[in-house]
Amino acid sequence: MMAPKDLPAFVRSATPKTQDNPPPVVARQEELPGGGMIVVTERSDHLFFKVDALHRNGDKQVRCTLIQRTGTGKPDDPPVPSYPATRAWAEKICESVKIE
Repeated sequence: MMAPKDLPAFVRSATPKTQDNPPPVVARQEELPGGGMIVVTERSDHLFFKVDALHRNGDKQVRCTLIQRTGTGKPDDPPVPSYPATRAWAEKICESVKIE
């Protein structure tokens, strides 16, 4: 699979194509130091989030994807426990990936 070459392409590839209601929206998109990128998508009801980071070093690359969902994704399901902290932890993990 070819890695996205720029942030807009990475946002398109990282955004889930689902039938969720409410649908996931992009909550964060940015370039990281060293040529990497991170995209976070989430549902407004906090039942789902996805963190996707791409790190590059020369011709090497690594992609970190972390997804958290509770229940079946229906509106009466409980949200992800400690949502802000859980999402921040997931972002920290994917941001910290290094290529040796």
